[in-house]
Amino acid sequence: MFGFFSSLKKTCHDLVARITENKNSLHDHESIKKLFLEADVGPAIANTIISFLHKQDQKIFSDPQHTQKVLHDYLVNLLGAAPTAPLKPIILLVGINGSGKTSAAAKLAHTLTANSKKVLLVAADTFRAAGAAQLVTLAHAHNLPIISGTSGQDPATVVYQACDQYVTKQYDYMIIDTAGRLHNNEQLLAELAKIKHIINKKRGEESTSTLLVVDTMLGQSSLAQATLFHKTLTIDGILMTKTDGAARGGIMFAIARGLNLPIRYVTYGESIDAIAPFDAQKFVTSLLTPSIDKERA
Repeated sequence: MFGFFSSLKKTCHDLVARITENKNSLHDHESIKKLFLEADVGPAIANTIISFLHKQDQKIFSDPQHTQKVLHDYLVNLLGAAPTAPLKPIILLVGINGSGKTSAAAKLAHTLTANSKKVLLVAADTFRAAGAAQLVTLAHAHNLPIISGTSGQDPATVVYQACDQYVTKQYDYMIIDTAGRLHNNEQLLAELAKIKHIINKKRGEESTSTLLVVDTMLGQSSLAQATLFHKTLTIDGILMTKTDGAARGGIMFAIARGLNLPIRYVTYGESIDAIAPFDAQKFVTSLLTPSIDKERA
């Protein structure tokens, strides 16, 4: 699932090895910081980790297993607590062009349907005809109900109509795929705010979970995107896509810590079922578990 974190995994192994072999390496701030910057955690998180390590009793770093446990618990804490509240019935997916929103919408609908939920997909990406067509194709291929707008139609109108069908046919969830919004375009972000206003008016302010879809491959630029989207729309959580790629993975810590937002789901492949709830414990354990290749070495 987490094919993307090879550099971050190597960083954690290198750090544990340095500490247990020579505790004085903890004082080499720049070297440790470089390790984490190369894994894309960003300077703020790198400094936070270094500060934490310096506050610990240096005796605990004589045992590699204990060092791993200390680092494990701290990294899990950085990622924040798992969300305790379930997703609300209307799920609005937002994010920039190419982040993987459309395929993520279909995957999320599929996994909810597999759990005996009745799900309505809404293709509100009327800005880009191919976007709506892609979701319609995926919906039909996997027998998922869908409402699709026409090219150039006001997406808020599509959502308005979908809200009516959501009530009439008694769906458990409605997943709305929106157009790719450039994170520096205030007009397009305003359109997303309009969609959310329509939902609030039709179904109430407490009916919607707004998830920001983030392409893991984009690294630190994702944090800037998340910051602006959160400021404009109030994001409830993150859905990380393309985690099977070659990205470095540290961006997960930067977003979770920087915005105090939970990572709710990750996608990790092309198949419709390549999606899973994010588990911080499993993720960090994977980072600190030696790879098969390393074990054979």
